[in-house]
Amino acid sequence: MKPRIERHGEFAAVGTKRQHRLTEGVIPTIAGQWDAFMRRAAEIPGRGPATLGICWGIEAASGEPFDYLTGALVEKMPPELPSGMTAVTLEPRLYAVFTHRGPVARLDATYASIQAWLESNGTYRRADAPDFEYYDHRYASAEPESSEFDIYIPVTEPACDGGPAVSPAP
Repeated sequence: MKPRIERHGEFAAVGTKRQHRLTEGVIPTIAGQWDAFMRRAAEIPGRGPATLGICWGIEAASGEPFDYLTGALVEKMPPELPSGMTAVTLEPRLYAVFTHRGPVARLDATYASIQAWLESNGTYRRADAPDFEYYDHRYASAEPESSEFDIYIPVTEPACDGGPAVSPAP
């Protein structure tokens, strides 16, 4: 699986953030978090058409905790957040973008391909920043073969001949 490399500007999201424990397979607690969030998504002022799953600390060992936000993109931070929701802003960053196709149950295979690419690509390394899943009109539901969503993995800038990292684009 080969990603596209994409520079993403700053963006904000509003949603529900919970802590989970890393286990093999699809994490049932995340599915429950999505269900609860989707019942309340309409409460978010200025939300856009896409939803996000933002993950902090997914590199944790099996059984270790990590944070996950189910949220909606917002054009600007609302003056008041719905009860129990939080807002996050992610800084501009370079990402390797992978597209997961098919049922969510096959997500482990996609993440295994991502890990293999990170270990073998020779140019980009995983950066110390949150990754996120981007769900737009291509995502039909958790089961259909035709469903798609993108996974954004933060990566380091490539070095030039062993020198400093490439400067961000203007």
